[in-house]
Amino acid sequence: MRTVPANRTTAVAVLLVGALAGCGTSGPEDRSTTVVTAASPTPEESPAEQMTAEQALQRAGLALPQGSGGAEVEVLEPRAPTVEEAYRVTFVLDRPAALEFCASGGLGGDLPAVGLTDDERQVLGDLTVAEGSRLCGSQWPDDPSWQRTVLIDPDDPTTVHVGIERWSR
Repeated sequence: MRTVPANRTTAVAVLLVGALAGCGTSGPEDRSTTVVTAASPTPEESPAEQMTAEQALQRAGLALPQGSGGAEVEVLEPRAPTVEEAYRVTFVLDRPAALEFCASGGLGGDLPAVGLTDDERQVLGDLTVAEGSRLCGSQWPDDPSWQRTVLIDPDDPTTVHVGIERWSR
């Protein structure tokens, strides 16, 4: 059996470590499409480094409605060890289309919103629920690990707030 000298093995190991160190994410200039808050994981930690509002909604079985404007996504820090991913998406849409959104993707339709539970507030943010606001939400029927919560403001056009979480099974 042939043995490899220790100094050659060490040199190969050093070269491999050096090569792998250069394979990280690119600099901060490439992170402009992700909204990262103080409570969010850094893009180096997040699988959603370049997540768009459309992509976040699609992950949970929803689609950004046609005619939506100002769509933004925020990558959230999971609020519990069993939450693997969490996003907050907001967009502006005419009210009838926003109410139709609550009837899509298995959300089950809208109901009057009189307030938010602690769980809803954690995923939607500390929002004030105005008179005339509507709320809908459900697990995604095709993949129940995704929980979706939607708050529609009373205005027309309105702001739609979508909280999305993926729970471990």
